[in-house]
Amino acid sequence: MKKIVLLSLCSIILAGCSAPQPKLVHKVDPYTQKTGVAFGPLVAKPCPGASYDGMAAEITILRDGDLQVLNIDIEAQEWAFLNPRLPLNMLVDGNPVELTAIERATRNTKRYQTYSAVTESLFYPVSQSFVSSLADAQNVRFRVLGSKRSLERCLDATALKQLEQVVPLLNPAR
Repeated sequence: MKKIVLLSLCSIILAGCSAPQPKLVHKVDPYTQKTGVAFGPLVAKPCPGASYDGMAAEITILRDGDLQVLNIDIEAQEWAFLNPRLPLNMLVDGNPVELTAIERATRNTKRYQTYSAVTESLFYPVSQSFVSSLADAQNVRFRVLGSKRSLERCLDATALKQLEQVVPLLNPAR
């Protein structure tokens, strides 16, 4: 649970206003000598032909010592009630991939000047080779399922190529 809170904080630090450029943060804890890495956010776009659903999605890669995850943050006007027991379905250049979340979803509310929004996050363990395969992909389509709503988004080659920055900082064996 402590790692999820730490990973959530890293995700919040990297998140910002609309369409932020991904940032790479790499630190070593002086007390434990564990390496912490955060890269993101990559802003996922609606897939071609999809109708507007009022939801935004960002992907961040996080590492805390041996734990490394793909974090999906969703912001919307109403709860999707993302379910960590349901898989993250991905099509990586048309090839199906399923990831299983750890622990539970985190949920928060945000207040802006003119409106309020809700955010939900899920964390999926990933390997260095998987993140590398995402960086080499031309197109990734993913679907996150909730009990009230679901979200489908796409990442193109330009966004995915940016993952190359974090691949060398991830643990090779996972």
